[in-house]
Amino acid sequence: MEYLRKTQENLAVVDGASICRQCGSPRVLNVALLGAAVASGLIGISLEEMEQAIEARVPEKFKEMNLKALKLGAAAKHIDGGKNQ
Repeated sequence: MEYLRKTQENLAVVDGASICRQCGSPRVLNVALLGAAVASGLIGISLEEMEQAIEARVPEKFKEMNLKALKLGAAAKHIDGGKNQ
């Protein structure tokens, strides 16, 4: 982890296993990681836009768990790296 802190500009620590347990399915890991990416501000889409996409495209029975995973992923601890420091 220390190596990553020193060599990467943007780093988010995402406890994917914990998020999946909290949401009730390992299938939401991708959404949790997407939430972390959105929260970094580097992919040009807002959390609200992602929430709207989930609302529009995810089957009703999976919406709640995906929205929860998105928010938990977005709340992941972001660490400023030292690459350019």
